[in-house]
Amino acid sequence: MRMRIKKGFSCLLLLALLLSLLPGTAWAGDGIEELDLDMIEIVEQDPEEDITPAAPGEGTDDGETVGIWNEPEDDPAGEEQPDLEEDPQEAGTSGEEDPAVTEPEADQSDELPFVDTDMPESKAASDLQLFVGAALEQNFRLSLYVALPEGADPAQYTVKTVFNAQLSERIIERELSAADLQDGLYVVADIAEARAYQLTAPVDITVSSGAAVLRHTVYSVRDYLKALGAADEKYAAFCLAALCYGGAVQRWLAGSSFTLNGEALEYEVYIDDPADADLTAPQPVKPTRQPAYAGEVPGLKSMAARFEVGTETALRFYFECPQAPTALEAANEGHAVSGPFAQNGGIWYADLTGIKATELANDFVLSAAVQGQPVQIMYSPYCYAAQNWDSGNAALSALCRMLVAWGNEAAALAAAEQEGQI
Repeated sequence: MRMRIKKGFSCLLLLALLLSLLPGTAWAGDGIEELDLDMIEIVEQDPEEDITPAAPGEGTDDGETVGIWNEPEDDPAGEEQPDLEEDPQEAGTSGEEDPAVTEPEADQSDELPFVDTDMPESKAASDLQLFVGAALEQNFRLSLYVALPEGADPAQYTVKTVFNAQLSERIIERELSAADLQDGLYVVADIAEARAYQLTAPVDITVSSGAAVLRHTVYSVRDYLKALGAADEKYAAFCLAALCYGGAVQRWLAGSSFTLNGEALEYEVYIDDPADADLTAPQPVKPTRQPAYAGEVPGLKSMAARFEVGTETALRFYFECPQAPTALEAANEGHAVSGPFAQNGGIWYADLTGIKATELANDFVLSAAVQGQPVQIMYSPYCYAAQNWDSGNAALSALCRMLVAWGNEAAALAAAEQEGQI
């Protein structure tokens, strides 16, 4: 069994961005690298134990931090740039005043090591073992692995899993079969998919044989990450950063809402059960990434971008111009762009979606045509983090710091595998 982490663009140099702009062209990147990690079996830690992480990764970006708006030396419009930032409690929450939210399509799984759930077992099922595996894409996807007693008939075992997290509800109830057998374990795939604010959302797991309940437990992504981090120091910093980022997103989204099919819904963030409870947060170095754009079009007053977290991880790109931009396209392979959508005051926006944890430190480029002329914006989630690093809003500042810690550790894990350290 393997783990695959898709690694996107390396950082684009600001100089290359501003030098030349040819119609119909975009900057080339290093492409997509696939990294293979071996799956390992581990044992879950005691629930009361804490994670002792390795030293967290640190950012090494160069440059100067600037505001979300990147102004050229000679602004063709000659007007003051407007401030599009919403109130801190609303800014950067994907889904607010958005088109209808839809579930993301399944992508190539980036599998992490799986863990023994260490559930209490009945005497009649002493040889029955359960494991949980995770795949890291935009969200965490959990799968259940069942080891049956030797010679057991899989059809005599029924598995039921219930996950009621917001926008991700799923119930699986079925008998096992020979078709589920992979490398000695019976696999019930994708029992849950948790967004960043759902790491403590419960997954109810039951294994039965006839009328007898052999195992019952309530599990979560947090349980998985704590078990993985405690069992193997190589993953400790990675798991700690994921949990602290999840807790920061929970606090940031608490009380905020998004729009689904015209209805405002409040984020269900499990605020009384934060993912980072009793953990000491990592202290990443502030990134010094800055946004940039290329292209000068009469009538285009400003371009901007910002980071979005909530129903999905995305970047939102803004254009202030009389007519809607066209030919919207992401230069980064594997990312879709939706829009343009209109806001008041001649402002349009488009969303670049599906950003994975391993891509948070990357630069993203959106190409568009305004009045038939090509323009491009380069932006990174780390630009947003740098802009709001020392925000007076404690929840926003924490969100940005843990975003960088999580992005650093995800990238470091991929790099360690590439160098043969894992």
